[in-house]
Amino acid sequence: MELKDLEQVVLPAEGTYKFVLAEVTDGKDERTVLVGQPGVEWHRHIVHQYPRKLPIGFHLESVSGGGRIKVTEDSIHAYGYSGDYGKADQETVEKILKEYASDLGKEVLVQMGKGY
Repeated sequence: MELKDLEQVVLPAEGTYKFVLAEVTDGKDERTVLVGQPGVEWHRHIVHQYPRKLPIGFHLESVSGGGRIKVTEDSIHAYGYSGDYGKADQETVEKILKEYASDLGKEVLVQMGKGY
């Protein structure tokens, strides 16, 4: 598997949960990924668990922020921030989620730093 083939958005089907924006590397290049996970108390729990799911040769390089995400049948709403990693970049989250949601026919609203 090549880095460009790595899933850029990892979200369960529906619900409200925490997410992080992170950089994954294969040792040469990096890819920004958005990973959400229900049932975690802290954003750092995602950071500790997600690398175990990466293919051999890929590593979590850094985390650039986080927040909360609400996924419904027809929308995705990202908002808030992470107490551990700070606020995820608004433009990056919007870009990644809009590309992801276009295939699903979902509306996207991103309000990083607002609410919690």
